[in-house]
Amino acid sequence: MIGTSTAEYIFIRSCILFLHNIAFVSLLYCVLLLHSLPTALYINRLPLPIETWLVAEAAFFAVFFLPYRWHLQRSAIHPILPPPEERARLFERCNATVRDPEKYLSKWFLGAKEEHIKRENVKEFFRWAFLNTGQTNNEDEEEIEDYVKTMEKLLGRNIPLGKGSARSLRLTLDKVDCLHRSLLWYLCVYIVDTITYWSMLHNGFHFHRTSIARFFTLFPLRPLTLLSTYHSPAEHLTYWHRPHSSKTQLPVLFIHGIGIGLYPYTNFLSDK
Repeated sequence: MIGTSTAEYIFIRSCILFLHNIAFVSLLYCVLLLHSLPTALYINRLPLPIETWLVAEAAFFAVFFLPYRWHLQRSAIHPILPPPEERARLFERCNATVRDPEKYLSKWFLGAKEEHIKRENVKEFFRWAFLNTGQTNNEDEEEIEDYVKTMEKLLGRNIPLGKGSARSLRLTLDKVDCLHRSLLWYLCVYIVDTITYWSMLHNGFHFHRTSIARFFTLFPLRPLTLLSTYHSPAEHLTYWHRPHSSKTQLPVLFIHGIGIGLYPYTNFLSDK
């Protein structure tokens, strides 16, 4: 999607820096603007379209992003805990895939060194991994202790007593780091998404949308998808489809990763 030259790298990093600081600049301008009203403090007013945009960015940050970041920190809803026998079998199955126990343990502890990972750290990790909790429960200590002893056998060494400075990765318990994206960024995403939509239609694809009730669950909104007469049988999954026409080649199922969407792949997908 972008080149690899030094000039292009500097350009894209400058754009990222600009987009990441829009909220701060918008909030600062709004504070100065509000302060000028009661005190008649003179500030150079920006043109109305730019001022409106900055006010909208500040409102989006304060009214939507901050409450949503707080909302994301709520406790996760874990599945029903399986019985101890099933947990033990799951533990054994996990161990069967481990080729390098030291590296395996270190990676779960965010690359921590061996001397920083002690017995209480490992117990804390296993409580999350197999009991879905961060709390100590005496009833489960024997089970957790068995897991630790098995891990020691895999490592071929004893895990030191106590608690080290290492911190394990516990996805449903850890704080959710949420990065702000500006309205300008979402506008860019909307434009790219619109270009992609028309490109896919031009190349013979049909968009299979979810129900209209799901329309407002995505941001930025995708109004063009409402024009599609094709419906996805899945409640939360949308997809593009082009009828297979080759008599000598198998059909292709393409699943893209996290990013700007299908735009970087439109040339590839246009190939018939």
